Amino acid sequence: MALDGKVKVIPIDQPFLRVLAEYFADKFRNKLPDFSDILIVFPSERNKFYFRRYLLESINKGAVIPPPMFTIEELIDFIYEKIGGERALILQTIERNFILKKTIDDLKIEYWREIPFLKFIAIGNRLLNFYDELSQERVSIEDIEKKSVELHFSERYIKNELPILRKVYQRYRENLQKSGYRDKIDQIEKIYQNFDSKIFHGYEQVIIAGIAAATSFERFIIKNMLESLNAEMILHSGFPREIASADDVHKEFYLHYKLLHQLGVDIPKIEVIKNISVPRAIIHIKSLETITKQTFYLAEVVRNVLTKYPDAHRIGIVLTDEGLLFPVTEILNSYHIECNISAGLPFTNLIFYSFLKHLYEAVNSNFHCHEFFTFIQHPLIKNAIIENTELRPLVYALRKKMIQENQRYFLKTPKFEPQLMLEEMGNNFSPLINFLNKCFSTVEEKLPFDKYIANLIILLNELLSYNQDLINKNFPGIKEFFERLHNLSYLKIEEGAIPPGIGTLEFILKVLQDERYHIEGEPLRGIQLIGLLEARNLDFDCIILPSMNEGIFPKKSEKDIFINPGLRKAIGLITEEERNSLYYYYFLQLTRGKKEVFISYLTQEEMDIPSRFLMNHRAKEFREDSLPVVFLKNAMETKEREVKKDDEILKALFRRIKDGLSHTLLKCYKSCPYQFYLKYLLEITEPKEITETFDALTWGSLFHSLAKDLYQKHYPKGYSEEQRLEVVAKVNELLDQYLNSSKYVALPPKPEVYFDIFLYKRFLENFVNYEIKRFKEGYMIHPGFEESFLKDVIEVDGKMIPLIGFVDRIDTKDGLYYIIDYKTGSLPASKEYAIGEDFIEFQLPIYALMFAGKEPEKIGGLFYYNVGKKTEIKSICEKEAIADYLFQFQEKVLTPVINEMLDPEVPFYQTENGNFCIHCAYKTFCGRQRWRE
Repeated sequence: MALDGKVKVIPIDQPFLRVLAEYFADKFRNKLPDFSDILIVFPSERNKFYFRRYLLESINKGAVIPPPMFTIEELIDFIYEKIGGERALILQTIERNFILKKTIDDLKIEYWREIPFLKFIAIGNRLLNFYDELSQERVSIEDIEKKSVELHFSERYIKNELPILRKVYQRYRENLQKSGYRDKIDQIEKIYQNFDSKIFHGYEQVIIAGIAAATSFERFIIKNMLESLNAEMILHSGFPREIASADDVHKEFYLHYKLLHQLGVDIPKIEVIKNISVPRAIIHIKSLETITKQTFYLAEVVRNVLTKYPDAHRIGIVLTDEGLLFPVTEILNSYHIECNISAGLPFTNLIFYSFLKHLYEAVNSNFHCHEFFTFIQHPLIKNAIIENTELRPLVYALRKKMIQENQRYFLKTPKFEPQLMLEEMGNNFSPLINFLNKCFSTVEEKLPFDKYIANLIILLNELLSYNQDLINKNFPGIKEFFERLHNLSYLKIEEGAIPPGIGTLEFILKVLQDERYHIEGEPLRGIQLIGLLEARNLDFDCIILPSMNEGIFPKKSEKDIFINPGLRKAIGLITEEERNSLYYYYFLQLTRGKKEVFISYLTQEEMDIPSRFLMNHRAKEFREDSLPVVFLKNAMETKEREVKKDDEILKALFRRIKDGLSHTLLKCYKSCPYQFYLKYLLEITEPKEITETFDALTWGSLFHSLAKDLYQKHYPKGYSEEQRLEVVAKVNELLDQYLNSSKYVALPPKPEVYFDIFLYKRFLENFVNYEIKRFKEGYMIHPGFEESFLKDVIEVDGKMIPLIGFVDRIDTKDGLYYIIDYKTGSLPASKEYAIGEDFIEFQLPIYALMFAGKEPEKIGGLFYYNVGKKTEIKSICEKEAIADYLFQFQEKVLTPVINEMLDPEVPFYQTENGNFCIHCAYKTFCGRQRWRE
């Protein structure tokens, strides 16, 4: 039967749904107010919502009975049920994977046989999609085998790989039938064999609207409906002459040409609905270096277009990359710009998902400190109140205790078994410890899947009851999370198919990670943040398209591991070129019929290629903006912090220096007075962590302790070459003692610690050899001055200021004293101890002043003693210049710095030297935290 007159087109420059609503209202006005016998089929849910709205506007009536509407997926389900199919028997993809995995294990397919189920899912999904696609396109593996022989494909593929795919498919289908369930392939085959147009007898008219591309299966349904029903198909496309000439995959409307050609439509005779002239959109293109710059650029664009298009819901930001959702949402919120997130958010961002994820990681790591701390500091735990007891102080007390004891695992026995510290922690900690015990036992218990889920829900409900604020704020997604978790218990899973206990939780997290939930929002209110597929056929005044890069738009395709691209084309399966053609069509829909379009793409190294659609033959009409993005002050500029010294702050300052100014405090002030204020007056301490490996600070601390013990307890007068082996043995013995004490590195030590120890023993042996040479040259350790306390006072502006410090070592030779500071890392740069603006290294000169007093001639040298890969001593000034150096230090550095510190008119200001900020632990307090790309 000819389909002439049954296919119509709304030009792509026209707003599709709005024009469709006007067409519908005019055609069926005689049916007002009841359109219930007219069925409309759309590609997406969003189309249905907007069409209802536009229809009400077109008929200008307060209320009507709208036409029933299906998406393509809903249409297929409707047909399947009407011809006797049972949707309840159709398995979900995850359930199909269990049967597929069992099939592969039974067949002993070596490629996939030993893969754990959770890793197998990725391969299983791709294999099932491949089988589904063959069913949809009416292609069998035998067809692929025949074509492979015809085209002379490799013998290995024909004789080895294809037979395996066929064998797996056949056995999978057999196992599925034995189980009594069905899958998508069954649904497709049943519809192919039993389609009957009589199931639509309740509908006077059927309209299939807005289809962009169709599989062979969908074409089969469409063709039957058009031929046997009072039905029509309305496309959003080019004019008939444009479609008729689009016989090449690279042309704009190729997919519509292919669809109509295969349906047997006489394309030039297609009727055009509402052919009116519409001005071409003004299209702006902007290249940006980073995602951060693009985010701020998008906010500025939105602020600008809101002045042009006051109906905010007619402005759409199409999220070509879902990773843009949160930065864009946050920046719009920061500008107080209302937005509606229609794309939905992933479950992975829900607070209960993160709780279960951290719980899994804590248990799976044997309660390793990093994962354990992350878990107990989760907001649902630290904000919990159990029987009027707040868990927050208990959480931080437990964390502090483990750090102080350098306890690498949450445990109590010397064998480092992961047991809860019930007795050790005492009754004060019992609310926290008991709850943690419940969490761990719940997820470790080996139960049938449905009972495991039930216990997990009980635990989460209990946790929710401890967080009343969470209930009161009615956080979005919580209800959906519980519903989805509950629905998982109905999965059809054979006993033993997934690992018990913590393995079951891992499986649950794997299933939930791809789920999405919807938040409250108004489609007709606020800027619309919308996904690409949801944006199909929608009408906006202004569209914003960020991250228009190759690999994002069009999306990078995964390599087909089952069939060669050339073979795919030869047997009529969808090709990569056709997928790109579909993206091209979406691009046309998004950019045509709009008043203004803003496109941006990134030039950062890993994604520096703009989308091919920006480079096509219409690119000359786009307005490329090559000007750099300059952030507005209110967007990026942070106010420099400074704290004025009021009476209370001055009192706190004098209390702090009453016990003495050390070189550490002076260096901190000279580097950044604001950091000095935070660290020493507000006493905001740097976060402490459990040390698992020998970083530079740990090695330095250990060496200082070892050197002190070596000379105070064992060799106060030094040693000779004859004692070298004895001293080396003693050094190694001390090092081993430190390793097993947990003072420096957490127990049990990680394997790499032993490799570090091996290296450090070599460093120490070199140190002993170097020391022997020094002792032979006549240097001696000054009695009582290895790691000894020094104290003195200095007069500054009439005030007596105490100075304090622990000198690493003082040596003597020929009546002179040598001030020595051990360094186990890099040595300070010369400008840092040279008298001048860059001076920050107070240690050696301040020790010399305190030790020598008014007799600088007693000092023979100021040395840095480097102990590491290279053992050496570096002098910071010549012997003859020491007296002048110390005088200059006191007059030009020490006194001015203390004067400024005590001056009530000089605030605690931020440093201008950004180099000091790089490793500063207080960046987040002062606003100097750098943006991370």
